[in-house]
Amino acid sequence: MKSMNVIFQPPCAPKGRDGIGFVRGLAVMPDSVVHRHKRQKGKALITIYGIRNCDTIKKSLKWADEQGLEHHFHDYRKEPVSEEHLLKWLKEIDRDVLINKRGTTYRKLTDAQKEALEGDGVVSLLQEQPTIMKRPLFDLGNGVFVVGFKDEQKDAVLAAL
Repeated sequence: MKSMNVIFQPPCAPKGRDGIGFVRGLAVMPDSVVHRHKRQKGKALITIYGIRNCDTIKKSLKWADEQGLEHHFHDYRKEPVSEEHLLKWLKEIDRDVLINKRGTTYRKLTDAQKEALEGDGVVSLLQEQPTIMKRPLFDLGNGVFVVGFKDEQKDAVLAAL
């Protein structure tokens, strides 16, 4: 029988991949899997922001695993994004890139809420309605962000690492 390691698993981390079994906040991992999830020297840890049940997020997480990218998933529906992160994103990412104006969440907003997205109320609205943001958002560290999951965004992620 393979030996197993029990490690703490954050609530927003990926579940059910690579033979990992979860029991109330603990991950039980075969020894053969543990080394792939430890941070390797010189290899960047990226954060992928999105919503767990989004099909594009599922594809992006699978792609990140296939590419061997060391990553952490942050489900911003379960764990809201801090004001600090949102302000940093809005400073670095154009609002038209960050905000998904084609989605149902945006279409359901009132005119006043849509105006708030263009003004100073954007941070509080993004915290209240995180599904307005485009997915996925890759935080590659050092102020480098990539939003979306088309081929050009995939290439940008790989080129930036």
